[in-house]
Amino acid sequence: MNSHNENYLQYDFFGSHKNGDGFVFRVLAPHADEVFLVGDFCGWGKGLPMKMIGGGIWERYVPVDNGFGEFSNYKYRIEKDGKFLYKSDPYAFHFELHPATASRFYDIEGFEWQDGGWLKKREKKTDIKAYPVDLLRQIEGGELKTASLPIKLASSAKRMGYSHIRLSPIMERSNLSEKDYGIYGYFAPSSRLGSPKDFMNLINELHRSGVGVLLDIPISHLSHEEQGLLLFDGEKLYETVGSNGNAVIDLQNEINCNFLISCADFWIKKYHVDGICICGTDEKNDFMKKLHSHISSEFSEIIIVTCEE
Repeated sequence: MNSHNENYLQYDFFGSHKNGDGFVFRVLAPHADEVFLVGDFCGWGKGLPMKMIGGGIWERYVPVDNGFGEFSNYKYRIEKDGKFLYKSDPYAFHFELHPATASRFYDIEGFEWQDGGWLKKREKKTDIKAYPVDLLRQIEGGELKTASLPIKLASSAKRMGYSHIRLSPIMERSNLSEKDYGIYGYFAPSSRLGSPKDFMNLINELHRSGVGVLLDIPISHLSHEEQGLLLFDGEKLYETVGSNGNAVIDLQNEINCNFLISCADFWIKKYHVDGICICGTDEKNDFMKKLHSHISSEFSEIIIVTCEE
């Protein structure tokens, strides 16, 4: 993870990934005294000790015969000054259904995208009209039914003259409030929406219907719950105090800039979104300059805007 470009592919390095005949876990916790991998595969006890491999990164390999696999639940047990924190994986691709908060292993590869025609003709535009949609506030029976949703959304957007839909934050969080997102899974569509591939299918079908997708990524609120990014390894790692007194992601820290740019890169590459709306900042800071530089060099057709929450 040394080159400039690799810093924006953190989701391929951190988190949980298949590795040979097992799984590898990596988490950044430079202030931790010890880190353990815990989960349902080991009875949620003390867990498996992780090894510091340098740069504040802890790693653990788990063989396939250990009982860990697809949909296995896990967290990191972080020890600092005699205290224990049970943290969700900031790079997890999937989570337990709320109100449970464990990270869940999920292989996001292998989805059969059928939106190649849309992607080939996609181009950056400044005159788009985006139809706002809050999927997580349309939940029925605890889980959003996505089978007919793409058709309904595409039909509504086209009827009203919209070229895109703009999704309010769909990342994993506990609070569905519009003003206090408290996201703790920046790389995971909420499990309320089904599986990650269910969400891929939603975007795939919208594209096949001729409708683009913009995605909101809020950065002005951090979850205050134990599983979140706040005091992640016992000290401030991701956060600072914002003008409103709330904990916000510290954009002066290169670690966090790389984290958020990796997040934008992830949703563009893995979920084919057509644009990113960064909520809670402005265009003039160094983070936004770095984000624009990366996106324009890697994805010239992608829209990047800032927005109020």
